[in-house]
Amino acid sequence: MIPDWAWTRAGNASIECDQVTKIAGQFDGGLRHGVPLGGLGTGGINRDWTGAFRRWTLKPGVVKHFTEPANVFALWRRSGDGAPLAEVCARRGEDDDGTALSAWPFPADGPAGAYHGLFPKAWYAYPAREGATVSAVCEQFSPVIPHDYEACVEPVAVFRWHLANEGETAAEASVLFSLANMIGWFAGWERGRPPRLPGGAQNRAVRGTLADGGSYRAIVFDRARAADGADHGPERALIDEADGQMAIAVRGGRGVGLSQVATYPGRDDGAALWRSFAATGTLPAGDGDGWPGDGWLGDGWLGDGGFSDAQSILAGALAARVALAPGERRTLTFALAWDLPVIRFGAGNRLHRRHTLRHGRGGRSAQAMAAGALDRAADWSAAIDRWHEAEEASAAARGLPPWLVQMMLNETYLAVEGYTVWSAEPVGGGGEDGFFGVIECPDYPYYDTFDLWVYASWCFLRHWPRLEKAVIRAYAAATLAEDGRRRRHARSGRTFAVTERGAVPHDLGAPEEDPGRTVNGYAYQDPNRWKDLNAQFVVTVWRDVAALDDDALARDCWPAVVAAMDRLALADRDGDGMIENDAIPDQTFDNIPMDGISAYCGGLWIAALEAAGALAERLGENARAGAWRGRAAHAREAFEAALWSGRHYRLDSRSEDREAVLLEQLFGPWCAAMAGLDAGLDPARMATARATAFARNAVRDAAGRLRGLALISGYGPGLKDRIARHGDASAQTDEMLTGINLSFAAQLLAGGERERALEVLEAVYRAVWVERGLWFRTPAAIDLDRPAFRATMNLRPLVIWALAAIDG
Repeated sequence: MIPDWAWTRAGNASIECDQVTKIAGQFDGGLRHGVPLGGLGTGGINRDWTGAFRRWTLKPGVVKHFTEPANVFALWRRSGDGAPLAEVCARRGEDDDGTALSAWPFPADGPAGAYHGLFPKAWYAYPAREGATVSAVCEQFSPVIPHDYEACVEPVAVFRWHLANEGETAAEASVLFSLANMIGWFAGWERGRPPRLPGGAQNRAVRGTLADGGSYRAIVFDRARAADGADHGPERALIDEADGQMAIAVRGGRGVGLSQVATYPGRDDGAALWRSFAATGTLPAGDGDGWPGDGWLGDGWLGDGGFSDAQSILAGALAARVALAPGERRTLTFALAWDLPVIRFGAGNRLHRRHTLRHGRGGRSAQAMAAGALDRAADWSAAIDRWHEAEEASAAARGLPPWLVQMMLNETYLAVEGYTVWSAEPVGGGGEDGFFGVIECPDYPYYDTFDLWVYASWCFLRHWPRLEKAVIRAYAAATLAEDGRRRRHARSGRTFAVTERGAVPHDLGAPEEDPGRTVNGYAYQDPNRWKDLNAQFVVTVWRDVAALDDDALARDCWPAVVAAMDRLALADRDGDGMIENDAIPDQTFDNIPMDGISAYCGGLWIAALEAAGALAERLGENARAGAWRGRAAHAREAFEAALWSGRHYRLDSRSEDREAVLLEQLFGPWCAAMAGLDAGLDPARMATARATAFARNAVRDAAGRLRGLALISGYGPGLKDRIARHGDASAQTDEMLTGINLSFAAQLLAGGERERALEVLEAVYRAVWVERGLWFRTPAAIDLDRPAFRATMNLRPLVIWALAAIDG
């Protein structure tokens, strides 16, 4: 059931990487994270490898790191007439002082088991023990399934507990699932524990019948609403962000004994509840008032704001118990659902999440969602397994190792946790597919940052092409728009227009503003002057049109392509066909000034000329096609004459550091080739340039093992001085940029240099997943000289999915 190539961590292992630190001032949430729960645009909940629910991105625009003791699973086992064994399946969080649920035996070092992760699945394995012959595996997932646009927007999680009696006598097992009522907690912009909002909180126990005729029990977590009971009815009430419902549910069945407690004080010692579960594997019967159990299926009490946390945190719990004959296996299925339909950004505009197209906007569908997850759990699980198996088989056929597929799948976590938004309403040019946005990273909070999206989009093109097209259409619309309002340049203090017509925006907006409508939230540099964004956009449009055979996309984007090409052509100031940089950081490496013709931007310009020509020809714009292709020939000549050193393509043509070796010097030609176009440069020279970059930029340990590739090498002290005038002199030059290393590995693989490609990929894998404990929070950069990193949960590493598009 657990693939032997899933990423694995022992649940009780010590952390070896406590001394790895973030760069000062950067945001990060600590060491323990796991495969996230949630769909695309539903908001994410991260359950870490110790079993604790830890990282919450339920409010778009902010990550909240906190644990609540009542959010937990517990496992009970008994063999024959022996004494029962009951354990809490999570470690307490660092923010937990141990007073809440103090009667519950939270393990000090995490649960005694192993963790396996292969996005979107995770497995928590608890082996049989002396006196407890039942082994248990919790299979956890949300239905983030490629091309299934209905399932992947469901705000649900499934927990299938697979129990096996490995002994020779009869045994019993039970699983408890508890959750705190957190409705109303996820509206603020704070990054730590949110302020609790207990007033009006109420839990409700319910029963129901599933579509297949099976039964279930659930607890619905809600709050009293001002519109409840009004003449217009609650479904029409205007609810706000963080309003809605959550629910937990469990499937019944033959021989499954269900018990539940609708409401208990989640900040009390929990002794009454734990005493019952530890002794019998069941929850205590109620006393008629809803506590300590709910022998009746009515409401719990109404939260009153509380005189203390012990009173105010209302939690509820479900338990399912089964008997197991020797050798017998059973599965208990639980579900978690959250119906939080409203998104509110910083400027105050409201959107509705994509799931509301199916479940309505009233925020009262958590029970139905949880029941639907119980109904479809087995089908979803099988679909995810088929996806995993197909990717493994594809990689194996090309001679790629399983750990690489594991990394590809697990890097996809950001599609859920990247402050991801998918709106029901059309916003910002996305058309009927609405606004889809994934953050660059929490430290640089901008949606669909294009100089990273050109890398990350390989993931969405492969798995959810409708979303890729929605982003491209949004950029096409934004490129044709103008916003004359001014932003203040973070470095110089001068102001610049938010966006100018023909300039592809840096991003589709910041969550604290009005994303989708106000773009270019970024102000570290003036993105209207950048030389790579327009070219990247044009190449990406052609790649998508060709890959998806989509003439409608070509027509929709054509005006923006023309505008982008015409504007970028103005950067050719000497008429040689090649654009020039302006001796400032006017491209994605926004600390590094480039002057004159540059390898990075110049190569992208050649690729854009070829892509625009191909698009024009497809649309019958033959005059445009001929002009662009003719200009590409002149641009190639200028590029080669200015930049070829005999061993590599120079950083640029005019700066004192022009002989520096930029790792990403061939990104443009590679993009062109991946889009089915002529790479534009001599293949032999490109192979030599890759070899030079690999040799010159490699950082190795004392044993000669590759630690990673630096972004740039061979520069003088003057570059640091120039960077200091424009940005942070320590960033980019002294780092291994994870996404750029993955991009370079893809270029090596596409060039037939498999051994070198795998060496780079393995170096990144070790740095992120093995040595530094940065799993499910991959940073933009790792310092190669000290144990530090920058900008976790970064978008660019999704370029790893480009590897799946490379033959051979």
